[in-house]
Amino acid sequence: MYIYLIKLSRVFKIYFLSLIIGADFNVSLAQVKQPALLRFYRNSKLLCNSQSYNVEINKRSIYELRPALKKIQALEYQMYSEGKVNITVSNWINDGSSSAVFNVEAGKTYYVQIDCAVSGIFLGANRAFCESEWAAASKKYLITVSEDPNNPIIQKHYEDVMISAPVRIDTVRKIVYVNEYKSNKYVYQPYADTDFDVPGHDGLNESTYALIIGNEDYASFQTDLKSEANVAFARNDASVFKEYAMKTFGIPEKNISMVLDGTYGQISQALSKMNLIAKNTAGKAKFIFYYAGHGMPDEVSKEPYLIPVDISGANVSSAIKLKDVYTKLTEFASERVLVFLDACFTGGARGEGLIAGRGITIKPKDELLKGNIVVFSSSSGSQSSLSYPDKKHGVYSYFLFKKLKETKGELTLKELSDYLKEKVSLETVIINNKEQNPQTNFSNSVSDKWVKWKLVK
Repeated sequence: MYIYLIKLSRVFKIYFLSLIIGADFNVSLAQVKQPALLRFYRNSKLLCNSQSYNVEINKRSIYELRPALKKIQALEYQMYSEGKVNITVSNWINDGSSSAVFNVEAGKTYYVQIDCAVSGIFLGANRAFCESEWAAASKKYLITVSEDPNNPIIQKHYEDVMISAPVRIDTVRKIVYVNEYKSNKYVYQPYADTDFDVPGHDGLNESTYALIIGNEDYASFQTDLKSEANVAFARNDASVFKEYAMKTFGIPEKNISMVLDGTYGQISQALSKMNLIAKNTAGKAKFIFYYAGHGMPDEVSKEPYLIPVDISGANVSSAIKLKDVYTKLTEFASERVLVFLDACFTGGARGEGLIAGRGITIKPKDELLKGNIVVFSSSSGSQSSLSYPDKKHGVYSYFLFKKLKETKGELTLKELSDYLKEKVSLETVIINNKEQNPQTNFSNSVSDKWVKWKLVK
């Protein structure tokens, strides 16, 4: 094991790599503030293990425990900030939730058992026999997540303390993901012709909401990856899409959620927010979802997934199902949902794939769409979605922005779809010597009317 000490301002951080042997992962950090351990585990009954549970601490999403009929998941959260915390565990399928309050102190351990019944969710906090129950629950499948020292759960000022970088450990697959929080943070700078003089919109679309995700830097979160596995210019794509969302679509900035280099928890939390907005707008809201980043299918089921930056391509089932994204966006009635995906779901990528040595791609399974939804995808079948280095964008995103700029957003969805199919299909051959054919999919409920919808209402 190697430990590096790096001084940034007056705050020290420790970054570490270690080989996991079996299911044990023990780290001794001298002179490091010992974290409090918040340990979550489910009741062993079948009903509890057939559902997903989102764990929140002080209204911040930490992790989602997935259905685990064959392997019981346990979650350990390492927390460095101290004070009163409110823990909420929720299940968005049946809209159930339960809460518990702890006064967290460094070095102490707290146990939360997640129990359930038809009537809802129940939490057992620090109950009798919790240590033995935890030992049994965490024996086979333990997820460890560490608090982000740059953004603590309890906001306090930390000086001259030693804290570890946030680590997510999957002890079954023996992979460690580390985010080093490098000092060279991404700063958006306009570069291409599409990035300047973004056309405006008369008035505001107060009832339109957008979630924009740009996942580019995977290598900083997964130490076994080379930088070539990053998705070139994905953060630029997302940043420019936000400019068009605000100016051309007229969406108020407060209605836009923007996630760059999003982790599983961050993306899940943002999707849940869109879901709750839809729930509380009585079918009158419009939604736009934009994603640039890695996608990948499950090799067995062919199910397509969005890949957060902290999820390995070798562990794709822990990522976010594209089907679940659509469900979150359409579970409640809305005027319409537009989805833009500058990602492929074949295992290919703009640069190197997430799994080294994979020489073939997999055609993902088509998803059945429900609700008032239209999905614009950057590629088809087993194709990759490629980059446009001269413009510092993905090819698909660049021509999407180009058409938005030329038309000021005044075109129908059909006109946009036809343009992207024609332009991107040709230009990718010229630029990258490869085919990339965009496609547009829609639900049966809008099959006879989406072609007439205006892009900007």
